[in-house]
Amino acid sequence: MKFSKRLLALVLCALMLFSVIACTKEDQKQGNVGNNGDSQVSAGTSSVFEGYEIRVKDFDEYEFKVLVSDGGYGIEMYTADAYGASVIENKIYERNVIIQERLNITISSETVGYQDVKSSVDTLCGSGTFEYDFFTLPMTAGMPYVIKGYMAADTNVADYTDMSRPWWDKAAASQLATNGVNYTYIGDASLHYFESMWVMAYNNDIAEDNKIPNIAEVALAGDWTLETLYQYSEQAYIDTDNSSSKTNGDIFGMTIPNTFVQAMLITSGETLLDYDANNYPSFAGFSNRAIDIFDSITKNLYQNEHVFIGPRDNGINGGDFHDVFLGGEALFYAEPMGSLHYLKEVSFDFTVIPLPKYDEDTEYLTGIQRYSNAIYVPKTTPDFERTGIILENLMYESYIRIRDVYYESIASLQRTRNELSYRVLNEIVFKSDKVVSMALVYDFGNMGDSIIEYAFANKSLSTLGASLKRGLNAEIEKVLSGRE
Repeated sequence: MKFSKRLLALVLCALMLFSVIACTKEDQKQGNVGNNGDSQVSAGTSSVFEGYEIRVKDFDEYEFKVLVSDGGYGIEMYTADAYGASVIENKIYERNVIIQERLNITISSETVGYQDVKSSVDTLCGSGTFEYDFFTLPMTAGMPYVIKGYMAADTNVADYTDMSRPWWDKAAASQLATNGVNYTYIGDASLHYFESMWVMAYNNDIAEDNKIPNIAEVALAGDWTLETLYQYSEQAYIDTDNSSSKTNGDIFGMTIPNTFVQAMLITSGETLLDYDANNYPSFAGFSNRAIDIFDSITKNLYQNEHVFIGPRDNGINGGDFHDVFLGGEALFYAEPMGSLHYLKEVSFDFTVIPLPKYDEDTEYLTGIQRYSNAIYVPKTTPDFERTGIILENLMYESYIRIRDVYYESIASLQRTRNELSYRVLNEIVFKSDKVVSMALVYDFGNMGDSIIEYAFANKSLSTLGASLKRGLNAEIEKVLSGRE
């Protein structure tokens, strides 16, 4: 059935009898999905799927090439060879076949190491050579190329995409925009986007031993706050040799990377930068609220013996902060979603929870790690219509076919162990607004490293703001003028 419809569509198109095949009302109810799950396509310039109008065009057997950065953890893939691999690879293969047939293209990707991606982008874009239709790069790596003027703004593809659609995360991307212009494309086609969402996990056995209430239920009730985290973390700490300092054999309340303070600031709603009247980033110092949050985290976590922080404390209990939780030697663990794969073979039960709120009156936010891969379109692209249409179809079909598979089969089954984790992910982490910090992605004035340094040194963020204020706005201005 699928083949005959497509053949008929091609014949009709060739004879120029019709430019558009209308969708029936029943088709729209069923999302225009054929017997084998493939979206059925008209031969015109757009077609309606699941109630959305998607642009369609014949690109004459064009090879659409993607250069993918291997971020070192988590999943990021754009092609799969055939059916028979993992469930997510099967869906990627299915998605690509549908798009390839719909637009008369082939999709290919090359996945290389982080340094190799950087050198390739430098070589290609620096020389003005076009080879890849887009790059997927960690945002911290992609932004320097934006500054160098290598990457195209979303305005270049605006006529062929609709960033308001649910397969794009316009809100997160716009947090990296200046004067309404954005160079970062964030959405469902990038599995690393999901993998980079910050979460926590806790050891159920340690929680039960310490008579700690079910933390996942606390989170689902909206009561999971920093103060609650502090309380349970201290409650679970066991100083096994009464040394009043971190030593081998201790059971820690938390094990976290040193970037946790950065994540908590942005998931508490602090952007770390202001914006002037022209919607350009500026820095007037940290808000009083940001200072209070930072001081609270510093006092209760970074200056407290019950918290194991990597890499500072690596070696205690024989490993890094991952190993401490894997060994059953900490109540809490915090990392982006992709790192939960470390937990697949642990001997204890664990439950996934979101990062806490600053207080009960605020909403949960889900932070996106600044090293998350995003899509960047090179200015050397010769045909923005083609790039935009293919990118929109790629995002849309990922939304339809891959998002739920990731939620169900990767995050909720492979990365979790119980129904409460599944509920937390689907009711809080995946549904909450996503946030990313321009200050951390660009790392203006080494602000990210400075925040960590001040947390370890027990210095107030207000002091850091005062020391940064003089030079930071000049640096921001230099960066923005360099991009223009």
